[in-house]
Amino acid sequence: MKTENEMQAAQYYQDLLDDMSKRLSNSIDEIDELMKRNKELLEANKKLMETNRELVKTNQKLITTNRNLVEELQKFKQLNGKPKK
Repeated sequence: MKTENEMQAAQYYQDLLDDMSKRLSNSIDEIDELMKRNKELLEANKKLMETNRELVKTNQKLITTNRNLVEELQKFKQLNGKPKK
């Protein structure tokens, strides 16, 4: 009877150990997948940040061009607004 109880206890703990091993293996697989996804997202973020920097530069150039064009337009309006002699 004692041996049977010891064997049942040993089997119980073996089952727990097997289950924990499976869970650990699954958790490691999940971590690996998450790390891979994180790396992909970091790369995508890096590309988006670079695109954003380029768009900011382009926007600054367009603002400067727009200011220059507005100045030219104001000069043109002033010249055309003078009374004719």
